[in-house]
Amino acid sequence: MSNAILEGLKKNGYSEKIVSITKLSGDASSREYYRLELETKSAILSKEPVGGLQNIDFFKTTKLFRNHINTPEIYFKSEDSTYLIQEDIGDVLFQQYYVELNIESRKKILEKVIDEILKYQSITIGEFKRHSSYEFDDEKIAFEFDLAYKFFVKEYLNGSINENSKHAIRENFLRYFRDHKNVVCHRDMHSKNLMIKNNEILNIDYQDARTGPRCYDLVSFLEDCYFDYGEDLKEELKKYYFKKSNFKNYEDFEKEYSLVKCQRLFKALGSFAYLKIEKKKLGYEKYIGRTFENLRRELEKVSSYEEFTSELRRAYYAN
Repeated sequence: MSNAILEGLKKNGYSEKIVSITKLSGDASSREYYRLELETKSAILSKEPVGGLQNIDFFKTTKLFRNHINTPEIYFKSEDSTYLIQEDIGDVLFQQYYVELNIESRKKILEKVIDEILKYQSITIGEFKRHSSYEFDDEKIAFEFDLAYKFFVKEYLNGSINENSKHAIRENFLRYFRDHKNVVCHRDMHSKNLMIKNNEILNIDYQDARTGPRCYDLVSFLEDCYFDYGEDLKEELKKYYFKKSNFKNYEDFEKEYSLVKCQRLFKALGSFAYLKIEKKKLGYEKYIGRTFENLRRELEKVSSYEEFTSELRRAYYAN
């Protein structure tokens, strides 16, 4: 494998001497990651199949985001974008760093993450669109809902939901996201996509950034499927964000937070089921239980979702 990587890099014009190559664990994408030991430093290689878009999207969004947030520096990109070499920012995930802090320091670092979210939102839509055309459009929201229904409800739960109630909530999501492309969103802001280097937060995996609702990244972070910050702390952090946001009143903020939370968590369940069933990545199944319970509790607060919630709950607990 190392020889193939070296040969591929050489063919694509990379000339710096590589002392050693170590394969790293991957993520939910089709990319492979390697740590390269160079003569003067280490670096991370992201290798993607020909025709993939994530390396090129990462390259383009990094050019924009480096003016606003902490991101890895990019050292090299092959012409076809199959090889991308970036700064090695270490192995300290946000979650690992967080659990070692005292209570006061934990709240401060969480507030810093929310400040990071606000930095994304400080980027104008016009500036973002010069680098990317991605947005939460009808196609994206419909795809995420339909994937969740197919892989989570039908295949994972072997269940079904009444067409009318399914259509109603799907259309509600589509309509809201269609009308609320207010800010730039990281799109996957959670504890696995934040790293710590020299006690500073660095953002990764933002190549799918797009315009969307103001609460999207906040929901993604506070309602993390991989880690629970606790309800009391989440409420404090929601208020911290609200005070710095341009929401006019807390009621509007709560309504958006709830809708985005339902959409995001249902989408996450679809992703976890898809990764287990289709990609045979079994490690994601363990997150389904707590994600479903979080979704169920939120759905039960919304009377217009009552029929959908009842049928989803029945399908889940029948297993």
